[in-house]
Amino acid sequence: MAAVSCRRDKLNPEYLPQAQDVSFSVEMNTFRSGSKATDAAFDNGDLLGIFAGAPIGKTNVKGTVSGTTLTPSSPIQWQAGQTEETTFAAYYPYNATATGQSFSFAVQTDQTTYAAYLASDLRGAVTKAAAGTPVTFSLQHLLSKLVVVPTCEDASETVTSVTVREPITRATADLSAVTVSVGTEKADVKMGAAASGNGGNGFVSILIPQAVQLQLAVTTSKGRTLPFTLTEPATLASGTAYLAEITVTKETPGPGPEPAEFTISIIDWGSPEDLTFLADDAYDAFSEGKWSVIGTVNGTNWDSDIWMTETATGVWEADITYPAGGAFKLRKDGKWSTETETHSEAGQPGDATGPVPGDGTEYNLWATDNIDITLPSAGEYHLKFVEEGYLFYATLTGEPAPSISELYLLGEATDAGWSLDDMPALTKSGNTFSITANLKANAKFRFPLQKAPNTWWPCLVRGDAEGTVKIGTGDGNDADQFTVAEDGSYEIVIDVAAMTIAMTRVGDRVEQQVTITELYLLGGATDTGWDLDKMPALEKSGHVFTITAHLKAGTLESNEVFRFPMQKAANKWWPCLVKGSSEGKVMVGTSDGDQSRQFTVDTSGTYLITIDTAAMTISIVLQTPDA
Repeated sequence: MAAVSCRRDKLNPEYLPQAQDVSFSVEMNTFRSGSKATDAAFDNGDLLGIFAGAPIGKTNVKGTVSGTTLTPSSPIQWQAGQTEETTFAAYYPYNATATGQSFSFAVQTDQTTYAAYLASDLRGAVTKAAAGTPVTFSLQHLLSKLVVVPTCEDASETVTSVTVREPITRATADLSAVTVSVGTEKADVKMGAAASGNGGNGFVSILIPQAVQLQLAVTTSKGRTLPFTLTEPATLASGTAYLAEITVTKETPGPGPEPAEFTISIIDWGSPEDLTFLADDAYDAFSEGKWSVIGTVNGTNWDSDIWMTETATGVWEADITYPAGGAFKLRKDGKWSTETETHSEAGQPGDATGPVPGDGTEYNLWATDNIDITLPSAGEYHLKFVEEGYLFYATLTGEPAPSISELYLLGEATDAGWSLDDMPALTKSGNTFSITANLKANAKFRFPLQKAPNTWWPCLVRGDAEGTVKIGTGDGNDADQFTVAEDGSYEIVIDVAAMTIAMTRVGDRVEQQVTITELYLLGGATDTGWDLDKMPALEKSGHVFTITAHLKAGTLESNEVFRFPMQKAANKWWPCLVKGSSEGKVMVGTSDGDQSRQFTVDTSGTYLITIDTAAMTISIVLQTPDA
């Protein structure tokens, strides 16, 4: 499947005060894989047809793919005052004769060239968009793909061509339903030579979806033409790829061979079992003289060229998504530098060390180098490269769309405090994360994107506008942290697609319900002080814990305080039972940040302490005061 799409932003106001252009963009831009062409994505310069429904009313406008943008050849605009949604349709390849969303389409009967093969690959999509928003197209293959992988018993013999005998070659496309209706016209279809990522070789072709008992004519290097027939009729489905593995037997004397039977199996379009078109001449012609970006950018991993656009003679530009820790190079002709191919690769800036700044500063690149280009931070970048002088510019144009799979609540405002081990997870539903939690007034909190030892970042912190969030990667700015003005229980909802946050107070603080299996006495008011190894355990009877212990009178300021750890572990001071929100109550605390939650006594002496962990109550009764 090939996707042409863009990221949705928040909706504009209820109506558009004036006409404005509809924006289209390309999201899936891996282009070519390795050194071969692929039909699993779009290339720079690919042409698509665009239809816009009421009230815009545009028919078959040609759109050109460039980098991440799909640009119409004539303006497509939202109407002034428009409030209703508009339905858009798109298809590939562009057909200038299409006068409506229903049109006739035929596959090429000779698909031995890459251009003819691509011209046979009909893709389409339909989508609705609210007035003023970017439009997302997710194009899917509407036809079928046949992959034939032959094996010759005679190692000296090879298969030179494969022809599909008289399949139906024409259909009617209906973009409004994203379907095709099979016609009746038949012809032989010559398949194109192809190769797989794991080195397998074979042949590929695009066929009209149809019910058929496939017949193949296989020609070998020894001049033989062998017939193959599908074991039984099959239905080729839209958007589906099929694999036929055939065996070419050794040549034997006598009359010509009877048709050999074969079977087909469904494979994923673009999977390792699939084959991509092997057209070196076509690929070399396409890439000759052109510059590309290759590396860990745009979701690729040194296996795909992101082709740059020549905006002026010798000036090449591209937009990329650069991840944290990414790296890339520029190369010419889709090839790496060799002894005979100099100046094919541009490496690390030649007049500086470290990452290239993202402010558009001019840099010189080496002609050939084994050092990667790195940028200072993740984000969306516009790259510009000038061949004369090897000048290079990288300009940060925006933060990348975050990929967020988990979120946690952390901070002194929370019941878990700053404990990474105990911070609660938000519940995920699609792009939305939510949690209902206690928050303390005027205390800081944020939302880590992972739960890992000693890793507090990255986090979602306050965005630049009210009600928004952004990704933060350091502790440097306390103003980025969230706070609430009133103690209580809050419902928090974060939409990571729109990067928005809503926090609603739903009531007073809710005391935590926990299962407690052990309790200890710890603090400066005790005889064992803050020594975790020596703190005494409370005696458990059901859900009631008791201890008789000596406590020193003190104040919060003197640090002669105490609390009740819920475990005895090295360097684990928390979680603890601390003072609850009302007299005679306890609650679970997991941070040293709020000293007011610690217990104190007014008189030094021996006390009987009783804690009911079901009712979350505490009784501290003086038994014998000190002399």
